[in-house]
Amino acid sequence: MALSRSIVITDPVHQVMSFGTDNKMRSLLKGVIDTSVFQRLRRISQLGLAQNVFPGATHTRFAHALGAAFLASRVVAHLEERHGKDVIGDARLEVIAAALLHDVGHGPFSHSFESVLTGFTLPAPIPQHEEWTLAAIELEDSEIRRALTTNGLDIGKVASPFRKNFNEGDLPKHLRQIVSSQIDVDRMDYLVRDSHFAGVALGRVDIYYLINCLTVVEHDGKLLSSLGVEEKGVKAYEGFALARQLMNRTVYYHKAVKVFEFMMEELLRQVIRKFDRVNTDSAVRAAIPPYLRAVAAFRGSAASSTADFIRLS
Repeated sequence: MALSRSIVITDPVHQVMSFGTDNKMRSLLKGVIDTSVFQRLRRISQLGLAQNVFPGATHTRFAHALGAAFLASRVVAHLEERHGKDVIGDARLEVIAAALLHDVGHGPFSHSFESVLTGFTLPAPIPQHEEWTLAAIELEDSEIRRALTTNGLDIGKVASPFRKNFNEGDLPKHLRQIVSSQIDVDRMDYLVRDSHFAGVALGRVDIYYLINCLTVVEHDGKLLSSLGVEEKGVKAYEGFALARQLMNRTVYYHKAVKVFEFMMEELLRQVIRKFDRVNTDSAVRAAIPPYLRAVAAFRGSAASSTADFIRLS
């Protein structure tokens, strides 16, 4: 009898990240990771300009996305063991795919890039990274969507953690919260990953113990679709919440990091304001990212929605 090969990715933070031997999982991971949309995350720094202050913080959104997907697989396995297979149903791959894709909409310099357009008068609000993620999953001609549908995944369920409103057929709340909540796999991974690469011990919490304390909360005998923590895990969650606060003060909002971000953001704003002038210089024109070209075009266009902007980009 032929042995199935394990799906293993080695990682400096989680060491051996095993996704099991399921061929559907193998096909899904390969299909999504091989897209150009996902591969671009290799070139996006997880901590933006923080590497100018913390020299080791050169890790990428690509590695973080893989880590979040791995942790999602651990959470799903734990909840199935604790509550039975019905608590996940047939949405296992959708949850892991959503965790894998949660940052695919990020632009250069990560979160600081989203504040570049503050103060501009535009025909419609510029999409935030969650809306770009939704577009990557839902647009008909998207590579990501093709990879998901080829592997038989429900597009609506994969996209549901990134929507503001609940739609019929979406993942239930407790599954969406694995990907997007105050105790999601995104926060779990970035805390330990950022702490490791920045060389700051304050974010090193025991996320595996925390995962093993997760539960689906019941109220008045009725199972509600809400992710919670067992009583024994309260202290672990308190440590997790405190670590986030300390990392904010020590790394994410470090005064020198914020100065670097302010200078970068102002430079990009000047490029947008003076686009017509800088675009006439052939040497400068080649260095202007397509996104900034789209913003400049959007300012003077008749477009009236964020969807129009995404198409323009």
